[in-house]
Amino acid sequence: MSNKTTVGEVIAPDMIEKLLADPRSRETAAMLPRLASDERREQLGSLEALGQIQTAYGREDLGTLRRLVTPEMLSYFSEDLAANASRGVRNEISDVQLLQGDLAEAWSEGATQYATLAMRFSLNDRLVSRDNGQMVEGGPQEVTELWTFMRSRGGHWILSAIQAA
Repeated sequence: MSNKTTVGEVIAPDMIEKLLADPRSRETAAMLPRLASDERREQLGSLEALGQIQTAYGREDLGTLRRLVTPEMLSYFSEDLAANASRGVRNEISDVQLLQGDLAEAWSEGATQYATLAMRFSLNDRLVSRDNGQMVEGGPQEVTELWTFMRSRGGHWILSAIQAA
C-alpha cells in the first residue's frame, strides 16, 4: 500500500544551502514553514547528493557511486562508463550548481520512503578523448531532471531513478 503526498514546494538554491547546513535549526524551520516537518527536511537533504553523484560519475568512481545509488542505478552508470571507455572517451563533469529544487512528490511503501525532486542545475559536461584530453563534445549546459531517492525509514537516502524532465 502506497501513502503518496504531492508537495510541489519550490525552494530557492540559497535556502537549500542553509537547510542542508543545519536542517533542524529553528531559523531554517521559520524560513521554510511549509517544510518544517522532520521528514520533509530530511528528504531535502538528498539534494546534496546531486554534486556528489555527478562528481563521482565524472571521476568514474564506482566505489563512491555504490554508496550513493541503488544497485540498478549503479548498473546504468557502469554501462555508460563502459560505453565511453570503448569509444575512447571519458565524461568530465565540473561546476555543478543547483539552480532550483522542487520537492515534487514524497511517499512511503511499507518501511521504504521515496522522494522525487525536480532539479534544475547547471554543469560543465564534456566528453574528452582518453588519448589526448581534447574535448570531443559537450560543454556548459543547464539541465532539468527528476531524481527519485529512496531509503529505509531513518536510513540514508540513495538515488533510485533519474528521468529527463
